[in-house]
Amino acid sequence: MTKLISVAVILLLGAAGLANAECGGSIKLNYGDPPGYISTPNYPQEYTADLDCIWVISVPSGNKVQIDFEDAFDVEPESRCTYDALELYDGSTSNNLITRLCGDTLPLTQMSTGPSMTLRFYSDSTIHHKGFKAKYSIGASESDAECWTKWFDRDNPNRRGDFETLAFLHQEYPGKICETPLQIEVQTTSGASVDTTGDTIDTSDTTTGFICRNSDQKPGRCSDYKVRFQCPRNFCCREGNLCWTNWYDSDDPDGRGDRERLSVLQDKYPGEICDSPQEIEAMTVDGTPAGWTNQSFKHFSPTEGLVCWHDDQQPGIRCYDYKVRFGCQCPMSAAATSSVKTSRLQEKS
Repeated sequence: MTKLISVAVILLLGAAGLANAECGGSIKLNYGDPPGYISTPNYPQEYTADLDCIWVISVPSGNKVQIDFEDAFDVEPESRCTYDALELYDGSTSNNLITRLCGDTLPLTQMSTGPSMTLRFYSDSTIHHKGFKAKYSIGASESDAECWTKWFDRDNPNRRGDFETLAFLHQEYPGKICETPLQIEVQTTSGASVDTTGDTIDTSDTTTGFICRNSDQKPGRCSDYKVRFQCPRNFCCREGNLCWTNWYDSDDPDGRGDRERLSVLQDKYPGEICDSPQEIEAMTVDGTPAGWTNQSFKHFSPTEGLVCWHDDQQPGIRCYDYKVRFGCQCPMSAAATSSVKTSRLQEKS
């Protein structure tokens, strides 16, 4: 597959206007450039047969590629996306698949871990749909990483659905959210990820915000959601929002349980955690929010950290392996601020 992508890109490099190439191309986005768009050929009409379109998008070093889907997403549905699909790869080759998309659910915002991303759209010889339109832009730089607003929950799904839109949020919380957020994060009010709800999401991007319509759910209605936004660090510091530390996993659930105590972590990682954190977040090492595990905790607070004892759980249940991070008031100390960049692997004691 790597050879296929490399050959396809070389063939496309000779075409004029690479960023506007209808079926693939090499696209470079520089500082100050506006976001661009890619779409399936003929969009919003049906795409054609036997396509194999490959786009390689790159941004300045230290940044990430952000993909936001707009309008509609309509690609021939199949449980494994075998017939027609859009694949997103982390980097400029096909070595690291981020996701494979098909069906008619509008995907959430996608982000690379580095300065390049590869998108490949393919179709077979039968059954064609509308396709997709996606906006590409420069995502968060390393210096902007992990600087988030507080969580906002302005609506509930009692009527038409849950509308956590930027227009309403800017109006109701003036000055609390930057005009052009870098990322959006969405959870249910109980801390579950969107993927676990089974809800069909109308919109989730940094332009509109988040919309879940009850009319799109079959059956039932939307879950109750909350949102927060990543903003440039200078905005977060100016507005008194929180800067988040790295994730820490200093203990395993051996012996009595899992202990991620604040005092221990501050001693082990001097200068990386402020003296008096205001918030704590915890999840299992495989990404399940702590509040979604139904486990009991001896301590779970920004002043103590997290402590889970096996004896406090239901019979036969052991504590999961947890990781934690802390929210500190910006600006953090120089040492702590410089450490809040890309997450690194934490050595366990």
